[in-house]
Amino acid sequence: MSETQPKVEPHVSFEAIEQYLQDLSQSAAETKGFASFAAMLLDKLIRLLNAEGGAIWICGSPPDLHLQIHQNLEKVCDGGLFLNHSGHTSFLQSVVKRKQACILENDDGSGSVSSLENSSQVAWLACPIISGSGVHGILEVLQVPSNNTDLSRGSLKLLEMSAELISNFLQQQELVKLKESDQKWRQYELLVQKLNSNLSLNNTAFQIVNGCRVYLNCDRFSLLLQKGTNLKTIAISGTDHFDRRSERVRKLEVLSESVARSNQSLRYRGKTDSLAPQLEQPIRDYIDESFATGMDLIPIFFESETGNNRESLGVLVIESFKEPLNTAQESMIPRVTNLAQIALRNAVDHNNLPLISVVRFAQGLKQIIQTKRTKVSVACVLFLVLLAFLTFTPSSYTVSAEGKVQPQTRRNIYAPSEGEIYKVAVKHNERVVEKQILLELRSPSLELEDQALKGEYLANAKKLLSITAERIQLQQGGDPYGIKSQQLSAREEELQQLIASQKMQMELVEAQKDALNIVSPIQGQVLTWNPVDLLENRPVQRGQRLLSVADTSGAWVLELDVPDRKIGPVLDAFRELKTPVAITFQMATDRGASYDAQLLEISGRTSWSQDQKATVKILAKIPKDSDIELVPDATVYAKIDCGTHSLGHVLFYDLYVAVKTWILML
Repeated sequence: MSETQPKVEPHVSFEAIEQYLQDLSQSAAETKGFASFAAMLLDKLIRLLNAEGGAIWICGSPPDLHLQIHQNLEKVCDGGLFLNHSGHTSFLQSVVKRKQACILENDDGSGSVSSLENSSQVAWLACPIISGSGVHGILEVLQVPSNNTDLSRGSLKLLEMSAELISNFLQQQELVKLKESDQKWRQYELLVQKLNSNLSLNNTAFQIVNGCRVYLNCDRFSLLLQKGTNLKTIAISGTDHFDRRSERVRKLEVLSESVARSNQSLRYRGKTDSLAPQLEQPIRDYIDESFATGMDLIPIFFESETGNNRESLGVLVIESFKEPLNTAQESMIPRVTNLAQIALRNAVDHNNLPLISVVRFAQGLKQIIQTKRTKVSVACVLFLVLLAFLTFTPSSYTVSAEGKVQPQTRRNIYAPSEGEIYKVAVKHNERVVEKQILLELRSPSLELEDQALKGEYLANAKKLLSITAERIQLQQGGDPYGIKSQQLSAREEELQQLIASQKMQMELVEAQKDALNIVSPIQGQVLTWNPVDLLENRPVQRGQRLLSVADTSGAWVLELDVPDRKIGPVLDAFRELKTPVAITFQMATDRGASYDAQLLEISGRTSWSQDQKATVKILAKIPKDSDIELVPDATVYAKIDCGTHSLGHVLFYDLYVAVKTWILML
């Protein structure tokens, strides 16, 4: 330094050193990149030592040194950059060779490296950064020369501590890389195991797309397999099922076929200018559907053992939607491609073997028997015990049915002719006797017909009297066998027949008028709800049902609808059992109590219920001594006892019928 400038003796307190080391340790734990950590350390070290400048050098092939980072080197070197300073370079190379911290000042040739010459105005302090058994680099500080030997040694000691921190940071970085590499290899081993654990083509394809996506850390991985002359998408990562007819899948297959024909991989990173014309349009069409920012399409081939013949096996598609693959991910693509090619080839060869399905089933059965012999034996014994229990255990088989309860004596009242209800003489639930008038009807057409017949009858009767009187007078005054007399006799006979016919018609009309007074055919109770409001002053048609009357004090029956697929056991029980078929039923209004009935009759035809189900109607009689409050048309739920069968027949009869029906329909 110049004599006009006094030397400044830097003084560093222990508190500042401790804070400095603490900050560096914390930064080493938080910082991931070496460049940022080195820049931070060099800046703090220069400020702590009040140095003129500093640098961190990285060792290349001996004796090369590469400048990693520096501060103020262009200001402190009068002869130009230190990169071109031969003495400084020799000093650094000697530090690397000695593997220990050194200091070289410019005032005298003393120091740890006295054979070297320092022509600059600052002292050179350098410490090797030792990583493992070799020197990784050099930490250098350019400081104002000091006459205080202890101060120089302290600076050099602080430099050594900083270099040790850098070494520790590099070791941590190396350890992290080794852990990442070990984890990556573990992932690769696991991927190899998964791809070769099962030679099923679908399972292999599923493991390829999902395992390779995780290994590469890409967004989507797809596999297309060669099917004849076309490529078909067989697996997409992250999904078990996909629509093969979708626009995206179709355009991916078109793009993959173009890549397969070119026999070269395709790398897309957002630009299509450098692509071949036959690939440019297909990839644009697919990007418009998928919105991928990066794609890699790698054809995989089936190569013969001699290597002379190569057939297309399929195409691997790697897609990115946020950021394209980085250099490290791209370097792993060939490894993944080779692994997928081997696994897919083995799976294709295995699935092309004849009778492979039979062999797989036999192998699986053999493995189960060998590895779980005790469990299989126990399972067989339990199965035989269960089979015997189901075969020899008796149980009652019942068929469920739904229906209504009705009085056995029941009559429906219908309109005898077209007319209008004049009077309703009964009410709901009113008890009636036989021949009691229920309804009175009026028929204007019958009244008109009756009046017309009576008028014609009277007119013809008068004509008959006139002709009779004329014939008598003619006989008294002349020849009784004359022509006129004969004509009058014929006319008289004709009128007599006409009058007789009209009289009969009048009697019929009168009978129809009498029938308009509808009477009860039986003694019983009116079941129709609110007949006055329903029927009074209402026009009716011939044959229209008007009222229902039932003898509720007599016998009652069940009208049940049995599904036709279950009528077989009921028919067998009805024909074979010597005793009447027993029926147990419950009222919908009281499901807690059960009552008994006996099967009377089974319909000979199948009918369709209101919900369009095929049913067979059966009739059951309720004993008179049953202590039950019955309501006409009440819903009942019944179980028909079809006799005693094995427990297996009872439990699995419906399944047996369903399977039998399915087999017969094949």
